[in-house]
Amino acid sequence: MSPDRRGAGMPHPIHLFTSLFHAPGSVGKPSQKGTLSVTRVSVTMKRTAFTLIELLVVIAIIAILIGLLLPAVQKVREAAARTQSRNNLKQFGLAFHNHNDVKGRLPYNGRRQAGTPVANFWNAGVANPAIEGSGSWGFQVLPFIEQDNVYQSWTFDGAVYPVGYTQHKIALKLFQCPGRNRGAGFKTGTGSSDGPNGVADQASGPVTDYALNCQVNSPNNSNLPWLTNGCDKNAVDNRVSIQNIVDGSSNTILLGEKALRPGKYADADASDWDESIVQGGWGGTGRRGNSANTSDAAGQATFNMVSDAQLLTSNNTCPLCHNDHFGAPWSSGVHFLMGDGSVRQLPYGTDPLQLAYALHPNDGNSQNLP
Repeated sequence: MSPDRRGAGMPHPIHLFTSLFHAPGSVGKPSQKGTLSVTRVSVTMKRTAFTLIELLVVIAIIAILIGLLLPAVQKVREAAARTQSRNNLKQFGLAFHNHNDVKGRLPYNGRRQAGTPVANFWNAGVANPAIEGSGSWGFQVLPFIEQDNVYQSWTFDGAVYPVGYTQHKIALKLFQCPGRNRGAGFKTGTGSSDGPNGVADQASGPVTDYALNCQVNSPNNSNLPWLTNGCDKNAVDNRVSIQNIVDGSSNTILLGEKALRPGKYADADASDWDESIVQGGWGGTGRRGNSANTSDAAGQATFNMVSDAQLLTSNNTCPLCHNDHFGAPWSSGVHFLMGDGSVRQLPYGTDPLQLAYALHPNDGNSQNLP
C-alpha cells in the first residue's frame, strides 16, 4: 500500500510489527535518521523452591555417596575393633607370663564336678582367693591385670554360690571383644544346674570373649593332636609352665578369640558355651579347637575356626558351630595369643592340621603359622 493510500491516523506497518515485541508503553519509534530503535526488555522470574525433579536428583546423589562411604566407615570401625582385641590379648599375655613367674605355672581352666564333695574339687570350681586354683583362668589372672580388688571380693562358697551373692554381677571390659555387643557384660540367668548341689546359675558372672586352649594343661599325650578325647576343659591342674611346652612357646597357642553365635551376645543365660569366668571347667572359658570328640583321625577335619557370620547361616550346626571352636566377629580370621606373648591372626581357611598342631603343646611338630 502506498503512502498516498493509507488512511489518516493509520500506524505504519513496521511500527505495528515492532509493538508486538515491546512491553506496554514501549513502542518502537523511528530515530531521527529514519531507522527503527528497538528497546530491550529483560524479564526476571523469582524461584521460591526446588522442583520435584531437582529434589529427587539431590536425594539420589546423597544415597550414592552414603552407599560409597558406608562400607569404608564399617571397615575403619572393624579395623579399630580388631586392633583393640589384639591389645586385649597382649594384656592377657603379660598377665599369663607374670602368673607363670609368680605361681610357677600357667593359669588353667579350673575344675568343677557334679555330685562330688566341694573339698575335692577346689571349691567346685567357684572363685575364691583363699582357694588356690579355684575359678577359671579369667579369675586366676585378675591380680595381674590390675583387678586385685575384684579378685579379693569374690569369696564365694562353692556349696551355695550364687545364693546371696551380688559382687560377681559386674562387667570386665578387658574380657570383652569390641566387635561384639555384650549387653550388660555379665550373666544372671538360668545357667546350668550341674553344680555340686544342682544349683542353677553357678556359671553366672562376667562374660569373656577369649577362651583358654585347654590342651596346654590337658593334652592327649600323643603326637596326633586331633585325638581330642584326652583334652578336658574340666581337668585337674597339671601345673604346666611355659618352660614345659615342648613344641616351643612361640609355636603354641595359649588363648584365642572364641566362637559365639550372635544370639548369645547379650542374653542373661550363663550356659551354652558362654559361661562366666567365676566358675571354672566350662566351655565358655576353655576350648579344645574342634567339635568332634573322637579318638581317630576323623576329628582332624573339624579343627576349623568359625566366624559369627557363619554361625548365623549355619544355625549353629556343627562343624560350623561355636561348640569347642575358636572364632571371631571379623571376616578376616581369628586372633590368638601365643606362648611367647605374641598375637597372631589366623585366617579361617587355615589348614585344620596346622591349627591342631598349634593347639597341641607336645606333639613334636613346630608350625610356621601365618
